[in-house]
Amino acid sequence: KESLLRALALAPELERTHYLLGVTYEHLEEWDAAIDEFRYLSLNHPEHASYQLILARLLEKTHAYDEAQALYRRIVETDNADPAILARYGKVLTKCHQWAEAGIAYERALDINTEYHKAHYALFLLYLRKGMVRSALREFIHSGMYAHSSLVVFILSTVFIAVVILALKVFFWHLN
Repeated sequence: KESLLRALALAPELERTHYLLGVTYEHLEEWDAAIDEFRYLSLNHPEHASYQLILARLLEKTHAYDEAQALYRRIVETDNADPAILARYGKVLTKCHQWAEAGIAYERALDINTEYHKAHYALFLLYLRKGMVRSALREFIHSGMYAHSSLVVFILSTVFIAVVILALKVFFWHLN
């Protein structure tokens, strides 16, 4: 870190030094300093979208959701071809309690890649929060999470037991 600061003092316009310093601050978990470096890079080198993505991720990590949301919005307006970015944008919108916009972001991610499981799972949670159970179950199945969920095993086991009990009751009722 110290050698990068010295190099920056000698040549403050060097893009690579700012980048390396920002990454170093991030690894040291000096979030404010890392954000400052990537904010500088985003402003002075807007042609590199990766700087804006790193800045948005850092802002998200530090719970600066409003600023992260505005940055993600600009990114997806110019380049919406990446479902992972749209899903991260949806996550930030969810943190800002903007449910409808989050749903749109997740759906846009799925328009690009219908097999993007993270977007399906995020929509599952969003629909569940809104009480849209049928839509939530559809997204849960598409997410692939059902294969790993003990809740689903419990629900399916309970339904199976209930069906067996009902079948036995009907059987014994017909015997009487």
